[in-house]
Amino acid sequence: MKPIAIDIVGDEGAAAVATEALTAAGVPVEVRRVRGSVYEPRRLSFELRVPPDQADEARAVLAALSNDAVEAAERETGDLAHGLPRPPVAALPSLRPLLDLGNLAKLAALFLLLLCVFFFGYH
Repeated sequence: MKPIAIDIVGDEGAAAVATEALTAAGVPVEVRRVRGSVYEPRRLSFELRVPPDQADEARAVLAALSNDAVEAAERETGDLAHGLPRPPVAALPSLRPLLDLGNLAKLAALFLLLLCVFFFGYH
């Protein structure tokens, strides 16, 4: 059967790591160089191809590899190494309330009032 593409990685090192993990799991893998898109024609990518009957197993191996990399990076930063909970991510303030039509009308009225005071003076 003809191998199918299961993933595209951006560099040769990532392709080598993925190939090693898939080979260790008993999944034969073929790496094919592919050119970038029309927007990035000089960029090379690497397509990972496996037999169709082992595609699900290969995706599971790559997902586990990805999770291991994330956990290793978190351990490097100390978040998991010390057992500290992650600080909550503060939500960015939304501009939507400021752009609401009601507030926009109030701002326009305030601007017109200040403009009149400036031009005609306050008596």
